[in-house]
Amino acid sequence: MAIRLVEIAQHVQATLQGDAELQISAIAALSSALAGELSFIVEPKYLANLKTTKASAVIMTRELSAHWVGNALLVDDPYLAYAKAAELFKKPTGITSGIHDSVSIGANCQIDPSASIAANVVLGDRVTLGKNVSIGANTVVGNDCSLAANCELKANVTLCDSVTLGKACIVHNGAVLGCDGFGNANDHGRWYKIPQLGGVRIGNDVEIGANSTIDCGALGDTIIEDGVRIDNLVQIAHNVSIGAHTAIAACCGISGSTKIGRHCMLAGQVGIAGHLEICDKVILTGKAMVTRSITKPGIYSSGTGIMDNTAWRKSIVHFRNLDKLVKKIKQLQKNSEVNDELAIRC
Repeated sequence: MAIRLVEIAQHVQATLQGDAELQISAIAALSSALAGELSFIVEPKYLANLKTTKASAVIMTRELSAHWVGNALLVDDPYLAYAKAAELFKKPTGITSGIHDSVSIGANCQIDPSASIAANVVLGDRVTLGKNVSIGANTVVGNDCSLAANCELKANVTLCDSVTLGKACIVHNGAVLGCDGFGNANDHGRWYKIPQLGGVRIGNDVEIGANSTIDCGALGDTIIEDGVRIDNLVQIAHNVSIGAHTAIAACCGISGSTKIGRHCMLAGQVGIAGHLEICDKVILTGKAMVTRSITKPGIYSSGTGIMDNTAWRKSIVHFRNLDKLVKKIKQLQKNSEVNDELAIRC
């Protein structure tokens, strides 16, 4: 498949510089692109790759175009333009409407004729599937679940009871939505399971990565608002609320009843304690451990960065003695204050 450069420019709303009729066959990174392919550059630090690339056209800003004499698509945000251009080259999934003979369908289900349901799917009772919903093989959809138009569940997804998905959601392989939250009461040293009575409500245009889990609410629902992006291997506990257009990277863990605002970004392995509130537009860097609410937008970090092992071991020794050092400093300060007072009296 080849697409004219002018068509790509129109799709990404770019200013075209060069040959409008140039045929583009693929998109590739600057360092590996070949003739006939389109690439992109986001930051000046990649100018060395721009000088050596074999790409026939490059997406870039006007500022960076001063370093390039070839065909270009000029935009304000090259990364966003690249994402839009990639849509044109994505291979069709080949999904067609219809229900495989092996599908098990419960009572009182409402399935739009345009839906596609693959082999060995199990639908519970009172399931609603909207227009162009696609469900991959071996997926289980529990009782009272609802999927709005253009939702896609990949293979081996599990939706437990009372899970609602808005329009155009994507749930990747192995994800589990609506499983029991981790609720237990202590009965004289033994754990007594707390029934989890809520569900999960997912907004429109939400993407949930492979093997991620979203627990149902204990009372009320766990809520994921519109446009949220959740990476692979993310754990979201019961009654968590995540605001619109927040992005959560892999291996994050969010404890129960925590509320995260809109337009937040959680880097990999962030851990958030329960019953906290994170305001809008907060960025948490990798491995951040959040133990208190955050009320002011900004970038927050914790943990230590990588260092030479010998230096790290020395730092750990100092860290273990930190309390003693603080007490010693306080005592020295106290002694200094006493000496200053004596000096004044004299």
